[in-house]
Amino acid sequence: MQVKDVEKLTGLSTKAIRLYEEKDLIEVARNPLNDYRDYSEENVQQLRLIKLLRYFEFSLADIKELLSLSEEDLRSALREKQQGINQQAEDLADKVDLLGQVVKDLGKKDDWLEEAQESIAFVESGEFQDLKQDLEDALLPSLWLTLVQTLTLSGPILWLFIQIQEGRQENLFLLAVVSLLATAWITLLWRDYLVTWWKHRDKVRQKNRSQVWWIPIGLISLVGGISYFIFVGWLIETFFLPSDWLFYEYSIGLGKVSMAFIMAFLVFLLGKLARLVKLSWKYGWGLAGGCILLTALLISTTTVVTDSQIIDINLLTPSKEYVYSDVKSVWAGFGTKVFALDETEKQGQFSYRIQLDGREITFTQPIHNQKLVPDDTYVELEEFDQRLMNLGIPKESSAEGSQYNDLDLHYLERFLRIVENK
Repeated sequence: MQVKDVEKLTGLSTKAIRLYEEKDLIEVARNPLNDYRDYSEENVQQLRLIKLLRYFEFSLADIKELLSLSEEDLRSALREKQQGINQQAEDLADKVDLLGQVVKDLGKKDDWLEEAQESIAFVESGEFQDLKQDLEDALLPSLWLTLVQTLTLSGPILWLFIQIQEGRQENLFLLAVVSLLATAWITLLWRDYLVTWWKHRDKVRQKNRSQVWWIPIGLISLVGGISYFIFVGWLIETFFLPSDWLFYEYSIGLGKVSMAFIMAFLVFLLGKLARLVKLSWKYGWGLAGGCILLTALLISTTTVVTDSQIIDINLLTPSKEYVYSDVKSVWAGFGTKVFALDETEKQGQFSYRIQLDGREITFTQPIHNQKLVPDDTYVELEEFDQRLMNLGIPKESSAEGSQYNDLDLHYLERFLRIVENK
């Protein structure tokens, strides 16, 4: 193959081809008949690669080394070059931003030069570069975070299939729309992860390896949060309840906040021990103090019902004790709102409310005394309601929203008996 043919195939000039041959980047055979250069297909491929590497601003000395590398080593070298070009692009973007600010301030501020000098010093400082790197690493998606987000978003989809399987039509259209949005979100999450992995695979792999410890930490924290409720229940039943208690309940909302604090504290503690958390220990002590305070408040929201009394437990002041006849009125029914912050207002949620001395107490998921009450949950609430009705206490109730209750049928029938019992 003559040099003119190579020019057409590679887009290189004869002068450039001769230069690369002179620098020993390619080795060209000679025709034994006329001693002319006879370029091969391999030479064409080498020249194409050389042209590509020159486009990426590799020096001739670097190219000579790259041509001798294996395909995998060449790929690694190109990735390293890619990272360098990305860094240059970021540096140029910083300069463009600073230049725009200088153009804006020029002639309008007397100290524009001083401000520009301070901005340059900050951008070039190690503190800024570390902060920038931390932000970049934090924004990179990881496999584990993507999996957690996928599992979280799969909730509405799973619930939709359960509703369809059980033949329930309540809110089916709304649930289908939410499921479609969740599916689209999951698709975008995985697209973002795969695209980022392809562009920054080394960084993403490193982040995946560094975050693998968050899996056992998350599981341990979840178990710790569940164990916390068991501990609080034992604490209340052991130290604060009379021996003849029938059932009790504390604030559901405050309980969720307390569980979140416990899990956050465990994540901080385990993450600190695994050297994954860089925050100061003062934040850990703050979380621990919050857990203790919330536990005390949680106990202080507990209302216990005995065979003859209703006791409002409080750690800060003496507990208030009432007899059944102190109940002013009763309300029983179901929540009717599709979206609500208050658990008792959520669609289908049964609640039983009593008015005591100007204070409303709500029972939704009472914990019963298995030694005195049969295991069948909510039977203690039905018996409590019957005793109040026997005393002639006024009661308002409604079965509206009962069709949305997702508990077993025999529980729903019990709720309806409470509603109808007046």
